[in-house]
Amino acid sequence: MDISITFDYPEATYTNGEVVSGKVILFCPSTITLSKIAVNLIGETKSILSGAPGLLTRRKIDEFHRIFPVSFVTEKSKSESIKLQFGYHSFPFALKIPWLPKCESCPPKTSVSRILDDKETQLGPPELPPSMKEPRKGAEVIYRVHIAVTILRNMFKSTFRKHAEISVWPLDTRPVSIGSMCSGDFSSFSTVEATIMGSSANSLSPTGTGDDLLLLPSTTGTSKVRIAARFPSEFSLTCARDISMRIDIEKLDGHESDLYLQSFQALLVGYTDVRVGTTTQVQMAFWMVQSLSNLGLKVFSSDDEEGTVNEIDPALWRDKPLHGSVVPSFQSCNLERRYELELLLGFQCNSPKARILFVQLRTPVRVFSGITPGRRLSVDCRYPYDARSMSEKGCSSTGPTATNGFGHEASSLVSGQSMEFSRASMLPSPYPPTYEEATIASVNDGLQREYGLGKSCW
Repeated sequence: MDISITFDYPEATYTNGEVVSGKVILFCPSTITLSKIAVNLIGETKSILSGAPGLLTRRKIDEFHRIFPVSFVTEKSKSESIKLQFGYHSFPFALKIPWLPKCESCPPKTSVSRILDDKETQLGPPELPPSMKEPRKGAEVIYRVHIAVTILRNMFKSTFRKHAEISVWPLDTRPVSIGSMCSGDFSSFSTVEATIMGSSANSLSPTGTGDDLLLLPSTTGTSKVRIAARFPSEFSLTCARDISMRIDIEKLDGHESDLYLQSFQALLVGYTDVRVGTTTQVQMAFWMVQSLSNLGLKVFSSDDEEGTVNEIDPALWRDKPLHGSVVPSFQSCNLERRYELELLLGFQCNSPKARILFVQLRTPVRVFSGITPGRRLSVDCRYPYDARSMSEKGCSSTGPTATNGFGHEASSLVSGQSMEFSRASMLPSPYPPTYEEATIASVNDGLQREYGLGKSCW
């Protein structure tokens, strides 16, 4: 027997409260007796520490996140088992992603796991960690749909298993209005002050000897400035989007000189904290957002007065979205992902012969998924990796119909508005049902009356 899994939205990135729907397709090479089909949604984190003090050369610890919607389990007594003939047979399923994870490093329903849950409740609700595969850095977060099909063979039970991975990111908890904010309304800011030296009045002679008098170079003047980088609330950035940032430069003295911006660099630094027991290891990753040189942009002229504030042209970092491998910030169980944004600006004072002074501004930032509440999934939605195109055209709630194992079309299992989902039954076929279809429909009706399930919840 062959088992396959198809999803209604195979390219989607799911989030809190959404429903993962699809079909379990069985191929029977001969007549079999079906006893049970169990579909579970499992989240798993895997942490690896290598070479840490007090540990072995390689230590591997798995931690499971049990995510419990009502798992689809179809189980009846032997007298009510289903006979499946030769061919393909499909069974729909729908699993809801919970709002909060449940971190368990020990088997569930044990005293140890309950103590861990109580401790986490006191520290605050954990965040749903995003799907992440970084085996070289010792951290993996994997979500998968696990299928177990049990059949009867001469009074013995045989179980066949299959799983398929899905992508899950946490919901964006920021106000929806934050996406339409003007740069002047950004409330979070980080500042740094710097003194830009002018050109040298004295220089060393290239033909000088060791007996010559050594003259230290001096500058004709300096310019003091304050650089402020402003961000939306909580220093927030959005995955796969341009950086929402405003950079202001304020003149702090009355020095009469021109000030030029010669270089600009924006670097995103990611930290992954992996904790195993009392040992924590930090792994770093870097993403270059923008790097420009030889700009020659005038920031201040000699006529500008003290206290003048000018804004750097945001076109320097426009159309430079965050890399697709950047996942949202989170802190859950034994993993934490945090970020810092490093800005490196090169200034030049007075003339092209002046020195270039590099000013570094580094600030912690928080990266959000950009998945807003109430969105509607569709087959074409590949959010968040195509974030800008999806924000323009939106995600439609309807898409092409799927095909079940019998060759008939079935409507989408997920529909509705504002995170509310309903299950639809299969569309009527213009042909009379086969024996297998009629048998499955009869069993579905029985389960619906006994357990109160929808028609598609086999």
